[in-house]
Amino acid sequence: MANKPIIPEDRLDAQLKDYLYRQTNYAIMLTGSWGAGKTFYLKNVFFENLKATGYKGIILSLFGIKSIDDVKDRIFLELYPILNNKVLKTSTTIFKALIKSIDLTKIITNDGIVTSAVENLEKMSQELGEQKREFINLDKLLICFDDLERANPDMLSDNQILGYINSLVEENNVKVIVIANEGKLPEQKFREVKEKVIGTTIHFAQEFETAFESILGDLKNPTDKFLTHVRESEITIFNFLKNENGENINYRTLAYFLNYYYPICHHIQCGFEVKDLDDQKDNILDVLLKFSLMVCIEYKKGVIDFRAKHGLENGVDYMIRKIYPIGDDKTKSMGEELIDKYFPDDGYMFYESIYAYLTGGDYFDQVKFYNEICSNYHVVDQNISPQYKIYNKLSAYAYQQMSDQEFIDETRKLRDYAVSGQFFLQDYPTIFYFIIRHGNVLNINYQTLINKFKKAIRKTIIFHKYIPGLNRYMTVGKDHEYYEYYSQLYPIMTEINLLAKTVSERKLDIQIEDDLQYDYQKLHTWMVQEYQNPAMNASFSGIRPKIFFNTFLKAANSQKVQMNILIMITYTPTAYDTVKSDFNFLSNLLELVTAYLAKKSVKNISGNLILELQENLKKTLNDRKGLIGEPLKIAIWIKSDLIE
Repeated sequence: MANKPIIPEDRLDAQLKDYLYRQTNYAIMLTGSWGAGKTFYLKNVFFENLKATGYKGIILSLFGIKSIDDVKDRIFLELYPILNNKVLKTSTTIFKALIKSIDLTKIITNDGIVTSAVENLEKMSQELGEQKREFINLDKLLICFDDLERANPDMLSDNQILGYINSLVEENNVKVIVIANEGKLPEQKFREVKEKVIGTTIHFAQEFETAFESILGDLKNPTDKFLTHVRESEITIFNFLKNENGENINYRTLAYFLNYYYPICHHIQCGFEVKDLDDQKDNILDVLLKFSLMVCIEYKKGVIDFRAKHGLENGVDYMIRKIYPIGDDKTKSMGEELIDKYFPDDGYMFYESIYAYLTGGDYFDQVKFYNEICSNYHVVDQNISPQYKIYNKLSAYAYQQMSDQEFIDETRKLRDYAVSGQFFLQDYPTIFYFIIRHGNVLNINYQTLINKFKKAIRKTIIFHKYIPGLNRYMTVGKDHEYYEYYSQLYPIMTEINLLAKTVSERKLDIQIEDDLQYDYQKLHTWMVQEYQNPAMNASFSGIRPKIFFNTFLKAANSQKVQMNILIMITYTPTAYDTVKSDFNFLSNLLELVTAYLAKKSVKNISGNLILELQENLKKTLNDRKGLIGEPLKIAIWIKSDLIE
């Protein structure tokens, strides 16, 4: 009968087995890039295949060893389960140096486990004593020394490790594989290792599909939907992973990605309550898979971490830079370079919740993730409005798959929604670009379009919300081809945004004043939380001092204590820059308290708390001298509100 031909996937297996079956006095070296999966392959694939041959493989890391006795101890700890199995005690030899210097103290612990270990060791010694004491009778053992390049340099330089391996392979015909990461060992030392103990060097290169399926097989209870999704994305995953180490795939990173991406994917595949979002599941998964891959790869490379995002979080800035290039002389941030590398055709979105989870800064916060999804896909009141469905469709990279006519039709719809004022303020520059790109398919007059945008923005002024970072959407420079049109949008966007800010602050002031009087605990909790927020909005600057002091006088002592604390927290010198309206509130409140104390004699705990409020206000005003900035809001109280 003819021999079965060796298929490509079996070649490495055949090479390694050929070494085992030969009479040799040398070791072989298995090299490959870091993370290529060498150790994983030996432990999970090759060792399993060895079972039918009677061979048993062990892997021993040389990282952290300080002496040859350490090596022997580690070998013993790997061998012990084998030695306790009489079936494996057959003929031929392994040098008795493997056990002659066992340090039993390294097996002794405080948890009582050693008692049985020592008894077994004594029993094993008796059994070995019945055979030749010079040797341990284990015929088919393969020792794989891992992390050669991470071994103690002194032990490599004086050849202790190489001498020990040499004694095993030359004097006792022991089978040894030395695992090394390509390019990590100095060239001179690499040549020395090959000359002294290595007979053959085998380069390890896995078939991606085989390794991919093997790692998927190790996942705990993955759903069929998840497996289908990642298998359909296999080419994308492969291409992204090549960014880490050229053509050499780091399978450690692949395993990390698949394990951490699974909860994200499963959460999305379970569906969203908002039907419009649920309809976007495939697009969301596509974006999240690529984003997660980028973060995992660069995190494992050490380029980014939980705190060092290098501008990746500025996705809006990136999109604007791509849409409105302002010259090739602009220096890119590291984050921009990464985004260009992984997302050359747009489609990038940043998710703080996913980034923190993948870089070890947080658990997978599903609530925060959902809020980010809603923001990125313009979900309002549990729906994506018709105009933003069009916007999302035209902003996604997949829009290029449209037919020419469909693109014209969708662009026309976008224009119609825009000129009727149905978009958020910050989106108009991008919408202008969407309408005129690809040769101005609507043949529209640019100035006419800008005029209609300005009119629409003014007409819908009451619907616009304040955008703190609006300036990020207004970055087109004077050298831009369409600067004359964008520059007409920016002033009205700024004007309407400031008006929206005033309205927003007025609403907040009313809410704060209302909660101060009728739901103080709610207000207290919110303002304390706001203190932790770098963009802190908590302030009493728009509150009437009379309302604050009257509420203080009527409150129980426990609430008076809290109100004193809240004043100190809200107006710590480091909280945020004081504006004039803050100073006015504090000054007029102090005037009220001082006038009250001048007319009334205070005593007991309640009186002491009023005195404490007075001292807190004096200290706060004194601490903040010189820190007063320009007024950012108009105080909503007047002098006549003061208590007489």
